[in-house]
Amino acid sequence: MKHGMRSWLPLLAALLLALPAARAQEEALTRNVSLTVQDATLGHIASLLSEQADVPIVAQPSVAETLVSMNLRGVTLRTALEMLGEAAGVSVGLVGEQFILRNRFEAVAGGFRPLGTIAPKLRRDHVRKLVYHTQHLQPTDLAAIFGRGGVHRSGPGGGLEAAPPTSYSFVRAPLFAPADLSGAERALVARMEAEEHERFTRRWAELGGGGAAHPGCRGALALPEGINAVIGYNPGGELVVVGEPDSIAPMNTLIRELDTAPREFTLQATATLLPAAAYTRLAQGWETATSAFDNATMRYRMGTPAELATAITAAGGAPVALAPLELAAAKPAVLALTRLITPELRELEGCATTPLIASQVASALVATDLKIAAWPVAANPAQGYRVQLEPVFGDALLGLRDSSAGLIAKSSALPCTATTLTVGPGRAVALAGIAPSAGTNQTEACGLLASLPLSGDFYRGPGEPAADQVVVLTLQIVPATP
Repeated sequence: MKHGMRSWLPLLAALLLALPAARAQEEALTRNVSLTVQDATLGHIASLLSEQADVPIVAQPSVAETLVSMNLRGVTLRTALEMLGEAAGVSVGLVGEQFILRNRFEAVAGGFRPLGTIAPKLRRDHVRKLVYHTQHLQPTDLAAIFGRGGVHRSGPGGGLEAAPPTSYSFVRAPLFAPADLSGAERALVARMEAEEHERFTRRWAELGGGGAAHPGCRGALALPEGINAVIGYNPGGELVVVGEPDSIAPMNTLIRELDTAPREFTLQATATLLPAAAYTRLAQGWETATSAFDNATMRYRMGTPAELATAITAAGGAPVALAPLELAAAKPAVLALTRLITPELRELEGCATTPLIASQVASALVATDLKIAAWPVAANPAQGYRVQLEPVFGDALLGLRDSSAGLIAKSSALPCTATTLTVGPGRAVALAGIAPSAGTNQTEACGLLASLPLSGDFYRGPGEPAADQVVVLTLQIVPATP
């Protein structure tokens, strides 16, 4: 008997030593890291992340020389490793105390735990379970309101799988019309517009899947503090919530408020163009929303549609109605407002064996956009709606010219931020921004609202107004007709 116990002692000791190490790796995945690299090797990136997160991260020799370009700002180590694995086409997991980057078909000695399986276990004495039987919404649709980070649904095999992405509807209003450009310039414009559209579509697809791929961008409604998981089970009409005891009661109240009969409604956008001098008249009673970027500022004001119309038209200018947006209760609509500006750009020349040399100053287009997402409060338009503003500013584009390929546009990362406003029932929100003229249209001083896109509905073509202007956008719910 004693001999049998002795044979178990080394194994038991190893298990006890492994527990703190496993918890340390799980905790490391929650640390924030930042990384900006261009064509860096996977081995070098692993070293940088390892130093920031204070945890061993190693790239296997078979993938260590893979070149990757990334721009991450203030994301968790888990997110950074997931994006790195996707960008480089490698698998990420834990072997012992080290995070390993390896070829997806390569075996690793010592066991390999994929990144998706590494998560702290819930202690039963620290959590409670709430089973809510939905009355109006599907459980998975109700769970989707809280963001995909803690949302799962039952899969075909009985296990849990990630919820499907939210479907977003959007409208794009491009400003630039290349009427007076040469054939090569037209091709460049078409390419850049395609790249901008791809970025825009990918960004909202990532948001619909619960991700916030761009630092500062806000996803769906966050889970209340202390909630660990929300699971929608449609066959039984059940929404299962797991969390700390103190968080269960507030979550139950919130779920009951959200479980209302969905209805479709229409969001009407109206734009007004004013002289730039009228911008100062909007200061009284208007709030200013700022962001981490000096050039990302906006004024907004809430009130009844009649109050806002009086305040806006008092400065002069005629409203221009835009196409209404049809929204469903659980399906946000996005108004994408895009503008391409032409800052100064230094042209570089070179070839494969020589460094690039600055030769002259040229021009290229820079994409700048504003995304306006709107969705009902508590999935019921009778209770108002939320407006999420996401200004995006394009960094200067780099133009490379050689004798064979001509001008090649290469874009860098787009910084963005997000502000969410909640508009009560029977009220509207008005947003205002400056539209710079051609003489003041610089990347370091570009306006937010009018300089981005809406001016495209007032003047189409490559030219711009001789004087700065103000564009005011008003959003309101159109009452349903009986």
